[in-house]
Amino acid sequence: MKRWTRKAAGSLSAGLLAVGLFIGMSPMAQASVNPIPGVYSELFMPYSWNGSYSECLDVPGETTAIVGLQIYHCHGYASNGAGQRWELLWFDSGYEIINSHSGKCIDYGGAGAQVVQNPCNGLRSQQWTFIQSVGLPDYVQLQNVDNPGFCMGLDWTLAETNQQPVTSGWCQFNDPGNEAAYDNQLWALG
Repeated sequence: MKRWTRKAAGSLSAGLLAVGLFIGMSPMAQASVNPIPGVYSELFMPYSWNGSYSECLDVPGETTAIVGLQIYHCHGYASNGAGQRWELLWFDSGYEIINSHSGKCIDYGGAGAQVVQNPCNGLRSQQWTFIQSVGLPDYVQLQNVDNPGFCMGLDWTLAETNQQPVTSGWCQFNDPGNEAAYDNQLWALG
């Protein structure tokens, strides 16, 4: 999907969010880059839109086991949304991103590998820095502290679908001709 179409879809979803909050509908994901310690947020991909829902970082089946993470339609506000609720805690050099349900942290997983939830251990492989997007101030790339140059995102060559694995790949830049790869590493808090 072209970036201008995605931006239009994002503007439309922001307008629908405002209307939904006004009339009491369930909220859709909205952007913010200021983590509030002790408060859970959804981590959603602003340019991953399946036509009806934003796509959020998700623990498959809300398990507490060590498992690879995926994107799935956002529903962290719902009673079955515990796998999409994340708390951000500053630790040493970056944020630990902790699933509110499992109590486990997002771990790097390896170059090109799927990121996983592991027991929190304070290691730098479980710490992430927020790199604010140039020109898109509500969006960030999540760069691993222990492996600078690697960001959490999707393989841009695959179709964006529910249950697509979230991986650690080389951090992309917002260069002409590279938009798809860059967009698949952008996140926002909702």
